[in-house]
This record gives sequence, structure tokens and C-alpha cells, in this order.
Amino acid sequence: MYHGEQDSKANPVFFVAGAGCGCFGIGFAYLNKPSVNILTLTGKSEVYIIGYTKGYQNKSRNKNMIYASVGWLFWLAFYYIILNSTP
Repeated sequence: MYHGEQDSKANPVFFVAGAGCGCFGIGFAYLNKPSVNILTLTGKSEVYIIGYTKGYQNKSRNKNMIYASVGWLFWLAFYYIILNSTP
């Protein structure tokens, strides 16, 4: 699990999903299971593959949800600024 968490990556597309779809973008980030690169797991034991995959998916999912949340907050701040700048 530890190696999977270390190798986890967030996808910046979820920032756009959060900005464009709001809470639905965050929900999509939660429901989406990131895929693991198969080449990193060749020759490993089944227990290692399961632990690595679980750690990778959990940590990547959390990072994607953070990206989507920041995107949504960015959109809310932008909308707030636009509403308050018009006379």
C-alpha cells in the first residue's frame, strides 16, 4: 500500500470538472477509480499487486477530489467577484 500511495498522481482535469460541474465534479472524482500502470507491477506477487493498487487508487482518488474541490472554490470565488464588481 505504501508504494502505491507514493506513486499516486492526481489528474488536473478534475480541476476543470470541479469548476465546470461543481459538486458533481467532486462526486465524479470520488466515483472514478484511477488505473494503475501495469508495467510497474510485472513480476510482483499477488498480495503486493492488491496492496499497491488499493493504495494507489485511494490516494489518487483523494488527490483528484482535492483538485475538483479547488476548481469548484475557484469558480465560486470568480462568480462572487463578478457579482460584486458590477455597479
